[in-house]
Amino acid sequence: MAVLEEKKIPLAAFESRRISEEDVSWADRIIVMEKAHAGEIMMRWPEAEPKLDLMGRYISLDGSADDVADPYGRSPYHYRLAQSQIQMGIKNFIETQV
Repeated sequence: MAVLEEKKIPLAAFESRRISEEDVSWADRIIVMEKAHAGEIMMRWPEAEPKLDLMGRYISLDGSADDVADPYGRSPYHYRLAQSQIQMGIKNFIETQV
């Protein structure tokens, strides 16, 4: 929460929850943070595979798809790192869509 506050990002806008069948059906693209997340989604909803993408693919310069490590329970540095990676990934994703 402190990292979001530092960045002036409203806390009320964020709440984690499990992905649902409705989410999978609704989404055009599902961008996950870790390869394990993609694997779990594909096991439950094989039809989601064409929609799945890794955030890391939009962070690296070479297009490799490394995981964005979950900072939960780690130091503030890890939260800042994850936030920075997510922000960069979203920016680069948007740029690839235009």
